[in-house]
Amino acid sequence: MRKLYDADVSKMQMATNLRKAEYGFSSQWWVYFSPYKERTMRGQGQEVWTYNVWIDPETGVVVDTTAVNLAAIRTPIDEAAAKSVQKDPSWIKEAIRIVKDKQGEQRKIVKTYLTDTEVNNKRGMVAVDVLLEDGSKYNAEFRYPSMMLRCLIYEPADKGK
Repeated sequence: MRKLYDADVSKMQMATNLRKAEYGFSSQWWVYFSPYKERTMRGQGQEVWTYNVWIDPETGVVVDTTAVNLAAIRTPIDEAAAKSVQKDPSWIKEAIRIVKDKQGEQRKIVKTYLTDTEVNNKRGMVAVDVLLEDGSKYNAEFRYPSMMLRCLIYEPADKGK
């Protein structure tokens, strides 16, 4: 959390859960970090950040790291803004920076592109896929227009095999 979001979770409460494999989903560990008295803080109108981490129990690989702020305002991306986002290389550059510098990825990046633009435009999010040389990929999802990282999802190359 500190590397990706500059968040100190050492003073937060933590909960864990192992989701068993069922309904076509594989097993995953879920780790949840939240401030103490989170509900009280929300009730008082305070801004609250929580963090979710999903871990593959067989490999120990973190497959999803998400920052959640339920009070965050989503700004849908209209057609004009969407065209601007498509032409703006800073979204791709920020995804590469996060994968390389913050996540510490050493494998070669072979391709990057915006993904699920129609759906994400309605959500006020910009998602960038970062494909690696071994076929694995990261999906970095950013809030629009701030370019704040919302989540980083990792898909190993051998997923589904």
